[in-house]
Amino acid sequence: MWVGITIILVVWILWQFVFGYPESRVECENLTAREQHLLAKSAEAFFPEGGSLPSAAEAGVVQYLDRMFAQLPKQQKILIRLLFILIEHGPLIFGPLKGRTTRLSQESRIDYFRSWEESSIYFRRLAFLSLRSLVTIGYFSSQSVETALLSEKKS
Repeated sequence: MWVGITIILVVWILWQFVFGYPESRVECENLTAREQHLLAKSAEAFFPEGGSLPSAAEAGVVQYLDRMFAQLPKQQKILIRLLFILIEHGPLIFGPLKGRTTRLSQESRIDYFRSWEESSIYFRRLAFLSLRSLVTIGYFSSQSVETALLSEKKS
């Protein structure tokens, strides 16, 4: 019985932490498919489709962050990858068990990020701020966002 439970637990852990990620949708040289997927889903929560400004996907946030990642020192890359792991598996760590961040619905992901932003745990707020800063830098570096902002300002 214990062997069966252990096998089920190991398979569940592998599925949650390793498998079940889609293939990369964009050409990236530095970010893994999991990191790209997390960034795309996070950016989608921060800058969704349907607004007066371009969506995160239209702005090319993941591609920008991939290029930026190549220029970082090794220590910074390690820290950012650890941040991605923490954010991705946060629902499993901080509970209740809901699955990975990228498996949450758009609405649940927004609520999840809001809970990090308003957390009483300083480290969680700092991790959220770090992710949001990375995504925001990628978003506002886009020429399409700049053009849309300038046309909004003229209106």
